[in-house]
Amino acid sequence: MRQECLRWLAKTGGKMGNSGTAEASVTIGNLLAFVVCLPVAGGEIVGAAEPKNAALLLYLGIFQIGLAYALVVRSVRRVPAFEAAALLLLEPVFNPIWAWLAQGEKPTPLVVAGGAAILAGALGGTAGRSALRRAAAEV
Repeated sequence: MRQECLRWLAKTGGKMGNSGTAEASVTIGNLLAFVVCLPVAGGEIVGAAEPKNAALLLYLGIFQIGLAYALVVRSVRRVPAFEAAALLLLEPVFNPIWAWLAQGEKPTPLVVAGGAAILAGALGGTAGRSALRRAAAEV
């Protein structure tokens, strides 16, 4: 659903009414997530407020999250919806694999099973919706 919303916003440029652009939607979504999570992590953040940690958070916020969202929002205009959905769904499934390869963190069997279940369900749902849309378009 997120991919389809981003794709629609990217194509329309937010021209329907006074709705914002895809970039604004992503920014607002992340700000809302920050506000919701802050009460839970508030004590941890204050206790770890060292310059080194602040610099690391700033780096991750700008490059890992900010740059990634900027590239996704710009590229979703040029990629078919199914491919965009598949790529965005693969990212969290591959996170344990990247952690294993880069840091030596071995994923447990439950993590592997969970990733497989997420991937199968998400890709199956996306493929099913695409097939239904194509069938409806042919009728």
